Amino acid sequence: MCGVYMIRVGATGDFYIGGTTLSFDDRFMRWRSRLRRQKAPALLQRAWNEHAETFEFVPLKAFPLDEVHEREREAVMRLQPPLNIYVPTGRPRKQHVMVKERVGGFMFDGRMMPLSEIARRTGIS
Repeated sequence: MCGVYMIRVGATGDFYIGGTTLSFDDRFMRWRSRLRRQKAPALLQRAWNEHAETFEFVPLKAFPLDEVHEREREAVMRLQPPLNIYVPTGRPRKQHVMVKERVGGFMFDGRMMPLSEIARRTGIS
């Protein structure tokens, strides 16, 4: 069953939102493997290194395969998860937009701007 999921750090309440076209169990197994090998995105890896024992892998909702990427984008834009460093475009993988969070906004294309402006500029609003 594919869909949208959350990785939650119980110790801090921070979370990551993702979408998977694999089963939730397979996706969570792959995340655990990447985290144990120190191969995850920086914010998520740092949280794992400090609080691995409190990580929760939570399926949020199953969707048909062709809706997963769009639903993931909607969830990330709505929930603004603190551990995500990519804003999904709603298209298949490898087309994410790199965004770095900074105090007062997000760094995109060399400039600080709010997520709503990044979404507008990338056509994902």
